[in-house]
Amino acid sequence: MPYATSADIRKQFDERDIAELVSDANTAVALVDLAADPNLTDALTKASGIIEADLLTSGVYTVAQLTALTGNAAALLVEMTCVLAFVRLVRRRGGGLSEAQQALLDETTERLERLRKGVNIFGLDATVAAGTPELKHATPTTVNRARLVRDRTHHFYPQRTYPLN
Repeated sequence: MPYATSADIRKQFDERDIAELVSDANTAVALVDLAADPNLTDALTKASGIIEADLLTSGVYTVAQLTALTGNAAALLVEMTCVLAFVRLVRRRGGGLSEAQQALLDETTERLERLRKGVNIFGLDATVAAGTPELKHATPTTVNRARLVRDRTHHFYPQRTYPLN
């Protein structure tokens, strides 16, 4: 299931351009027929597959987590899907990307890479908690209660001292 709909990509990019890119004839697809166009659906599905391939390989996210995103994280996922789908449509026609489109693709690719590596994260509670280190250390009381060899044979070892913090 794609992470973005045809309505989402039409908000991101000019629908007239999309209608020309999905057409297999020499005329643009009618705007009313754009929502059900199989070429557009295919591009959105493949873009979602690219995102899954990038994010699932790191083991940080699952498909269920990606589909359950809400708010700003969901909007970002939709935007990345739309950009990748639009690029697929442009390349499907054999055309090149404009400078602005190439910059948008580079930004999306960089963002996916940062998400895959865990540098950036979607705001899932488990993901946020995984990035928070939990420091555990032994307190002097815990060490004294452990009755280590040094404590049981205090005649052979010097007295333990603790650094002042």
